[in-house]
Amino acid sequence: MRRRLETSPPLNGASPYPSIAGARVLVVEERYLLALDLVRMLEDCGAAVVGPYSDVVSALRPTLDQRLDCAVLDTDVRGASATQLAEALSGQRVPFFFATGYGMAALPNHLADRPLVRKPYTRDQILSTVEALLAPVRLH
Repeated sequence: MRRRLETSPPLNGASPYPSIAGARVLVVEERYLLALDLVRMLEDCGAAVVGPYSDVVSALRPTLDQRLDCAVLDTDVRGASATQLAEALSGQRVPFFFATGYGMAALPNHLADRPLVRKPYTRDQILSTVEALLAPVRLH
């Protein structure tokens, strides 16, 4: 049985993650329901979600022609590694993290320093990681 992630904003309407508001966040996740949960939790905090994309080739397009503030990537998307996408984001200095059911061993050595949130994850794990990635971006 899949569990639904809690994505409702606080009752007072204030987000506990205000730095996410207005951020353009790329979401790459092959599982439809997980992708929808990611989109909802990010949008609840005011993010402008790019995607979600369920394949690496489609997800590469916005890295070429859109401004991105950060990205959430699954490591294995429809049997394809997200390594090429991660390298494209790195080359453009877009911070990203992996949200995956695999551990660090699934990542190539040159990407092992990237943040990783293990599935099943919580709303707070995802949003606090996004917020941490955005902090240096927002300072510039």
